[in-house]
Amino acid sequence: MRVLFVSSLWPPVVRGGAEMYAGRLAAELGLAGHQTGAFTLGIGGEDVVGRSPAWPYRLHESEAQPGWKRAAFHVRDQFDPVASYQLRQAIDRFGPDVVHSHSIAGLSAAALTTPSARGIAHVHTLHDYWLLCQRTSLVNREGVACEVRCSGCRVVSGVRRAVSVRHFPPVLIAVSEAVAEEHRRGGVPAHRLRVIHNPVEPSRVAATVKGGMRRSGPTRLGFLGQLVAIKGLPLLLEALRTLDDVELLVAGDGPLLSEVRATPQARALGWVDDDGRDRFFAEIDCLVVPSAWKDPAPLVVNEARSRGLPVIAARIGGLPELVPESCRPLLFEPLDAADLAAKVRMFMDEPDRFAPGPEPTVAGWAEHVAEILEAYRDAGAPAAHP
Repeated sequence: MRVLFVSSLWPPVVRGGAEMYAGRLAAELGLAGHQTGAFTLGIGGEDVVGRSPAWPYRLHESEAQPGWKRAAFHVRDQFDPVASYQLRQAIDRFGPDVVHSHSIAGLSAAALTTPSARGIAHVHTLHDYWLLCQRTSLVNREGVACEVRCSGCRVVSGVRRAVSVRHFPPVLIAVSEAVAEEHRRGGVPAHRLRVIHNPVEPSRVAATVKGGMRRSGPTRLGFLGQLVAIKGLPLLLEALRTLDDVELLVAGDGPLLSEVRATPQARALGWVDDDGRDRFFAEIDCLVVPSAWKDPAPLVVNEARSRGLPVIAARIGGLPELVPESCRPLLFEPLDAADLAAKVRMFMDEPDRFAPGPEPTVAGWAEHVAEILEAYRDAGAPAAHP
């Protein structure tokens, strides 16, 4: 089968888990004998078979852009005829049996409509809230999760639905039930939606926490991700200042790096590669995911689960679905630093209680690829023979 991936970013140029996942899925399909290519927003690479020019800036450089450029980006992100033309050209050159689109900010609704309009089977994975929110995250200007969508986002989502209604992807995959429910409430047809959780694979690094704390000295917490407000890092640093005998390793980069460096109990590792991630997980006792937004399905939770590490997470978005069963008591109220600190103390008092056990029902990559191929078939792709 020939699969064309559509993703604004593509490894090694990544900003979050969505493009990391898409790149890994392409690799797994390749190992299974399928042929894959990628269409991106201005990103090159040997497996990139087409791209639309990035204007007025590249997506992974968005944090530093002035307001007028952000406004221009959002206007173009409604429907971009250039992206539509370039994607049609890529489809004609590559000849896919199915198009699988992922995070498409900057490629506009053209990324949703062009494959079906071209008569190609199309599956779209909902990694974020782009269909519902102009910021893709369901947060307001202050970075707080929205309980009710604002009028601007309702207008934007209405335009996107109107533009794409004739050639909407027949199958949409939500990475968590929470994401699926948000889109049902936002007007996405329920019969097109299905939930396929991201896979949890056995780690190439042996689990370092088995039945409790591994070392004497301070409890070592870990945070891995973009150093931005919606990831909940300010909340974690606030909670950290109220805790004794605790230190925090922070892996990642972003505008809050200086705040991490100014916190005595925190140590900034900067951006880490695969080997660096392995070392990060090997050095911590517990992962903390303090998201302030409706985080769909952060891959870092699965990385911790694969290593047998406990997880303390906010009770928001897809996180309650993802944390190991043993860690459900460690879920805390979003934006509540006191509750987060209380859950850290709970972990410190009884670490054995929260050590994840075997999870035989969790899908690995082989089972996950089988589910994805079934989605391709349901969208109209030919039988999934390599």
